[in-house]
Amino acid sequence: MPNAKDGTNAATALMGALRIADIPVAAGLVFPARIAFVGQRPATYDWTLDLYKKLGASDKIATVRNLGEWK
Repeated sequence: MPNAKDGTNAATALMGALRIADIPVAAGLVFPARIAFVGQRPATYDWTLDLYKKLGASDKIATVRNLGEWK
């Protein structure tokens, strides 16, 4: 999507989301996108995992040792 003449668009708004939300919340907001954690998933992402579980999509979150394992 091209920027509006005033420099705003959906991407600009998303970048500003981190002023009021943390990264795990922002990750949850990309639902139903697939998410992969490389290595151990930080406990701060429990909220994201719980959200995906409640929405019936826990299979869309994977934890892998390296990106080559993610399918």
